[in-house]
Amino acid sequence: MDTTKWRSVAIRKEIVEVAADIGEKTERPTSNVFAYAIKRLQDDLEQGRLNDVPKS
Repeated sequence: MDTTKWRSVAIRKEIVEVAADIGEKTERPTSNVFAYAIKRLQDDLEQGRLNDVPKS
């Protein structure tokens, strides 16, 4: 995966690397790892399992 393409969407390089690592372990494309993470975060917020998203 070429991580230089992700810079245009302002995703930190280390986060892309973590997602790529997870993708390799689960045999999924990195984009699917991101999609799952975002959907899971939304679900957790809606279900009250997470009350606040920390600001960086």
